[in-house]
Amino acid sequence: MANYTDLKAAIVAVIKANGNNEITGTILQSTLLSIVNSVGANATFKGVANSTTNPGTPDQNVFYIAGTPGEYVNFGLTVPAGFNIISNNSAGAWVLTTVSQFPVDYYGNKYLAKGDIDRTGYNVASINDFKKGYYFNWTNYSLATNPSYWMSPYYPVVAGSTYRINAQQIIWFDANYNMLGSELALDGTVRVVTAPENAAYIILNVNTDAPLLMPGDALDISNHSGTRRFYRTLAETSRLDLFPLWQEIPLSAKLVALGLNRFLINGYINMEYDPAKWYSLSIIRPTVHTIGLYRYNANPDFLAGTGELEGLATFTGAQIAGSKYWLMKVVTGVAEGSWLIVDWDAIQQETPADIIDLYGFDGWALSPKIFAGGIWSQFSGLDITETVAKMQTQIAGLKRGWDSVFDDSSQLDNAQEWETNNFTNKNAASTFSGWGCHIGVRKNFNAAEVCVINRGADPITQLRVAIFDTDYDGTKLADVTVDVSVAPGETKYIAVPFGQTIANADGKVLFLMYWCNQYVVRRGYNGTYPYLPDNGYQFDRYSTNGNMTETYAVSVGGAPFYFRVGIIKDNYVLNDDQIADIASRIGVTPPDPVNISLPDTINAIVGDTLQLFFRGMIQAVDPYKYDILVTCSKGNKYPRYFQYTPTVADVGTTTFTVTVKDDDRNVLASKTCQLVTRNVVQSPAANLNVACFGDSLTAVGTWCAEANRRLTGTGGTPAGKALTNIAFVGSKQNGTTGYFGVGGWTWESYTQQGRPAYRFQVTGVTSLSVGAVYTNNGNTFTVMEVNVTGGTGNILCSVTALTPAPSASGTLTKSSGTGDATITYTSVARDTQNPLWDWDNNKMSFIPYANAVAGGKIDVVYTLLSWNEQTPGRTDFTNVLNQIKIFADTLHAEFPNAKLKIMGVQVPSVRGGMGANYGATGTSYADGYGMVVTALNQNDAYQEFANRPEYSGFVEFVNVSAEFDTEYNMPHAERAVNTRNTRVTEWVDTNGVHPDNNGYLSIGDVCYRNFVANFCQ
Repeated sequence: MANYTDLKAAIVAVIKANGNNEITGTILQSTLLSIVNSVGANATFKGVANSTTNPGTPDQNVFYIAGTPGEYVNFGLTVPAGFNIISNNSAGAWVLTTVSQFPVDYYGNKYLAKGDIDRTGYNVASINDFKKGYYFNWTNYSLATNPSYWMSPYYPVVAGSTYRINAQQIIWFDANYNMLGSELALDGTVRVVTAPENAAYIILNVNTDAPLLMPGDALDISNHSGTRRFYRTLAETSRLDLFPLWQEIPLSAKLVALGLNRFLINGYINMEYDPAKWYSLSIIRPTVHTIGLYRYNANPDFLAGTGELEGLATFTGAQIAGSKYWLMKVVTGVAEGSWLIVDWDAIQQETPADIIDLYGFDGWALSPKIFAGGIWSQFSGLDITETVAKMQTQIAGLKRGWDSVFDDSSQLDNAQEWETNNFTNKNAASTFSGWGCHIGVRKNFNAAEVCVINRGADPITQLRVAIFDTDYDGTKLADVTVDVSVAPGETKYIAVPFGQTIANADGKVLFLMYWCNQYVVRRGYNGTYPYLPDNGYQFDRYSTNGNMTETYAVSVGGAPFYFRVGIIKDNYVLNDDQIADIASRIGVTPPDPVNISLPDTINAIVGDTLQLFFRGMIQAVDPYKYDILVTCSKGNKYPRYFQYTPTVADVGTTTFTVTVKDDDRNVLASKTCQLVTRNVVQSPAANLNVACFGDSLTAVGTWCAEANRRLTGTGGTPAGKALTNIAFVGSKQNGTTGYFGVGGWTWESYTQQGRPAYRFQVTGVTSLSVGAVYTNNGNTFTVMEVNVTGGTGNILCSVTALTPAPSASGTLTKSSGTGDATITYTSVARDTQNPLWDWDNNKMSFIPYANAVAGGKIDVVYTLLSWNEQTPGRTDFTNVLNQIKIFADTLHAEFPNAKLKIMGVQVPSVRGGMGANYGATGTSYADGYGMVVTALNQNDAYQEFANRPEYSGFVEFVNVSAEFDTEYNMPHAERAVNTRNTRVTEWVDTNGVHPDNNGYLSIGDVCYRNFVANFCQ
């Protein structure tokens, strides 16, 4: 007999083999067979056990189902809550197999988080969510007591949307829970209200146990006081459900008043096989012991009662000998073979005496103490009272049915196919087993669909599909063999994923070949087919006798056939939480999460070597432990980077794809962007004023000056292009380059009035921490930015007021935080205030700055912001984007033709610089990898902003991190590897976010490439 270890191993095998996480008939079959085999051959079902059941000493294989948690002393087992099987093994010992576990409180588990609730079109207000005896006091923003009231939680709403409500009073709140207003004289009648501007939440005060809050344009069920919460995650994305499915479902007011509005069943398999209908255990008749399986119309009107239901099948049964449970089965009908184990006594105890039939149970919907388990299926189900051999036969039927529903509906996005739908079956004789033809110019697809028609005597079990450049003897672009199941005489349209995207950026005609391991009929295409030898193409191909490698040329004309290519769409997959939970239950370590951050476009310039560093795009603690693959028609891939030196012949656009795989060749992440190659064609036709803004990375203007030199200078390395009509303008100067940048600044520093600060020139520093507080001359200074290398440099400190001013030189004394107790400084100066602030009109403006430094005109703005005020692992950049919006809107309003180039930050030091500057607190900037995540996430947020329709015409995101070598372009020192071995040294960075000079120059290279690609064509 298989034991639990075997069961876990079987699940591990099917999950691991299923690389794209789809639930297929094969996986379903494998998993169910494992469970069946754990019972043992010829085992007898003895009923539902509880903690007092005494099984005696059976002389044959038997098994029980157990759902009530507790100590089963007569079995010697501790049984968890859930659907469990207790069976005896060959040695006579009792074995526990937990098929599914209930959550602790019976009301949802980790899958059923609020984010998974689809309440679209339904009442979201459930009295079970309300706090009885309280109401929200809108006058003083507090809770007040009133025994006849209930107060709702904060329900989310959308500003400007209408809602149908039933309440005494409603109070609106913004996203920060600030009260926006209220509507007080509602009198508990149903009415439609509109959420005000900036509304994000609503609270309802009610004096009824039937509150209402639903979209204003939804079906009017104002007299219906129940509620429906449908947790879709398991119902739609996990076609193999080994976990409970909880629903709150619509009931009549009479039932709600009696408390019958929460039910739960342990749904062993949940299949929503007809999305246009709702299948339900809808009518329960305790007095005659029957349960009806019904089907709602697609848009049921619950006011109409049972008139909107269609009866499909009835569960009937008898009490299991020696048990209080009944085994209910469907003998004939749409759910033939389905079964349930039911405690009718519990149903009758929970059913009021004056209710004969329970209506409206949408889906599996009874408590676990009533239902011990079951299978509901459109197909013949699994009856656990049968022998193992018969159950295995039933499972085979279940697999076939499952495949017929799901495997035939492969979907492709960006589908490309023949221009007309004109096909007939051809070549239905001889020994043909595969075909190849030209499919025209097809771009950006990762899967191909072919029509497989089996005309042989045996099933087709293998399908091979390959794509070639131009002709069959051209470069092979993809070649994949998959296991299939096509019965004799059966026709299937099968989509085969390639595991990679075929871009075909050059627009070449492609050739598709497919092979099967049995005879096939060609689904011939009858439309126009120009890819013939007379037009310069090679003959189409065919294969014979199930050979999966050989092909032969057709002798006359062409042999086109049905095909589609596109981006494969997996409809039925496990979500990440489900996969992780299953893995944890069966002892599988899930793969590390890996994300890739790439911009939409990367620019390359003829003659200029472009390097793209994997550290700057792959979000992983150690990206090099993975198999990093680059797919690109240009350049070369090396262990740390991709390198490409374009020539004039390379001018154009191609795709650049990075794919990350684990040791088992599983794809963990993949990302594609456009690699655009341009030449330096000419200087701008008219003068362009370029303004650069930034923080401490721009404070000296090194990257601005290098971009300017490469564009307008001559000589040097790389040599300048001597272009004209380009002027870098700004109130600060690096040589002849104008710019503006201040340490510690953020977007808000430019969009708002600004904050007072002092910059101290410091010496003898050993340890500093952002956020530490120091005092001098009666004022308090908070460290905002550290620019220190080898103990010397400067720090920026914010103050609440500029007075009293610090001493001209002296000592800062720490009052809180981490770092040196005292800091010696040689000089101090008030920090520069915001140059983009219009003091006359008290708002942000570029005009005064442009008048002062650029002759009143700004044409291009480059920003490099910001490493300041960040937190590790940050994902929400709403506040940052709000400030960018002000920046962009102001620029566009004042200079409508100006272009805004938002440069992203580079990845911070990964070789000790974060620790050198920020210590070992494990938080804030001392969390080095957390800051890597923040940098890459912020870059993605910048790209999203630039893609917004209102900004895409004048805003572009310019990625820096992929073109910046953070491993070798940060300040560093050679240090002894340890205190006992001083002969061997290692590279240790001495700064966390500020590059060395070469690093700043490489940022200048990014600016140069972007400018040439946009303004020198």
